[in-house]
Amino acid sequence: MSPEQVVPGIVRLAALSRVALFGEPTNCYVVAAELGGLVVDPGSDGADFIAAVEEVVAELGGLAGIVVTHGHRDHWEGVARLWERHGGWVATHPALVGRLAGIPASAHRRVREGHVLAGWRVLDVPGHTRDHIALWRPADGVMLVGDVVAGEGTTVISPPDGEMAAYLATLRRLRDLTPRLLLPGHGPPVHRPRDALEALIRHRLTREQAVLDALDERPRAVEELVARVYADVPAERWWLAERSLLAHLLKLEAEGRAVRLKGGWARPPADGAQA
Repeated sequence: MSPEQVVPGIVRLAALSRVALFGEPTNCYVVAAELGGLVVDPGSDGADFIAAVEEVVAELGGLAGIVVTHGHRDHWEGVARLWERHGGWVATHPALVGRLAGIPASAHRRVREGHVLAGWRVLDVPGHTRDHIALWRPADGVMLVGDVVAGEGTTVISPPDGEMAAYLATLRRLRDLTPRLLLPGHGPPVHRPRDALEALIRHRLTREQAVLDALDERPRAVEELVARVYADVPAERWWLAERSLLAHLLKLEAEGRAVRLKGGWARPPADGAQA
């Protein structure tokens, strides 16, 4: 939990949330702002973690505000504790108002695409969730991306909140903004953002092709498909892989390249054939 300065004015602290998958820490960032420290994604309400955040904030002159990138609890579990002790505002996507335990609607600062927050541009970045925002500082190319990008591995897209088409569009958009550094919600900083974003896009499209290759005329359940499409993933994690698999299937269905039938998923019938 030792604070780590990732770039001047931005400190990272690892928070172990009670709801984290596989015991993976969530990155909390404390950002130097004009009126103090901006805390992004405080993922734990543990006493040691809160004390560590408060120590960094105190060095910056106090708490300027709190930002939550999206609604998964491992990114906001410590918000109520900090707000109760320091007050101020909690900036979130409007869809999160009323959904963060212990935070009244009056404390929310609703932010969307185009808002500027303590010198950071707010971006709407749906895909992992519909309520996901990122913070972008074009002057030096730093971007706080929550769970859009993982420092290591890939991000789960879990319907209905997760949408694969939206996620791919977000990855392409971030790539085209040409950031210099990505600070993710999990794992180490990403120092070659374009390469990382291109790799994620290729990964998703490769996985999509594997889904198409696994489909034929016979309806197949998601549980059957996951063993073929995610053969490279340990079987004990297939329950999670099924979520991203379903996201791919729903995208293909919307594009007319897969159909949902009684008993599972299949290729659409050829032109002129009977369904």
